[in-house]
Amino acid sequence: MFEIYVSEAEFFESVLMQQINSLDQGSHVVEIGAGIGALALMIASHGFEVTAFEPQSAGFNQMYEMRKQLMDQGVQNVNVDFREDYLDEKTKLDR
Repeated sequence: MFEIYVSEAEFFESVLMQQINSLDQGSHVVEIGAGIGALALMIASHGFEVTAFEPQSAGFNQMYEMRKQLMDQGVQNVNVDFREDYLDEKTKLDR
């Protein structure tokens, strides 16, 4: 499953970067449904600040473990705030 998630992230990175590259470096990007976090990490590696929401509903707890493995493998110098919650009024971002 890990390879599938990474392949999906690579595909969406190529699609999204066409739009995101028009933003200033350091701009804030929000991802809803971050899964293992691969796409958020890829976007952040281009110099963006990312807040990634993934509520980890029942049956998807392995995504957190895969994300932890990604982070443990030395992913560095990226600005991602992973949130294990839904984006709603209580998690509202100030920007």
